[in-house]
Amino acid sequence: EKKRRALFLGKETDENESGESSLKSWSLVRKPKASLHLLSLYKRVRGQISLLLDVHGHQLLINGVFNGDPHAGNILEMPDGRLGLIDYGLTKRLTENERLALARVVKSLGKEPV
Repeated sequence: EKKRRALFLGKETDENESGESSLKSWSLVRKPKASLHLLSLYKRVRGQISLLLDVHGHQLLINGVFNGDPHAGNILEMPDGRLGLIDYGLTKRLTENERLALARVVKSLGKEPV
């Protein structure tokens, strides 16, 4: 059986002629420079997403005032790697009761399924 090997985000897979893939290993075998670049990019973006979630969570749950239009066009990556949030033309203020209700929803989302 003829197989092609492909590297997908650091995962080495085997693909048979019918196009089915199976994970072979997590090794970075082919094109190591490209793989390391992808891994580095993934880690940086993952950190940025985590930071954005923290910032928006703080706005919602602690401050009670948040940007109502947080799309990618309103996020800038600064030359030094920091993130800049722009366009606060649409904001919303939450009461303490609304923040507590939202906190209960977030808490319930983090619970293990029964």
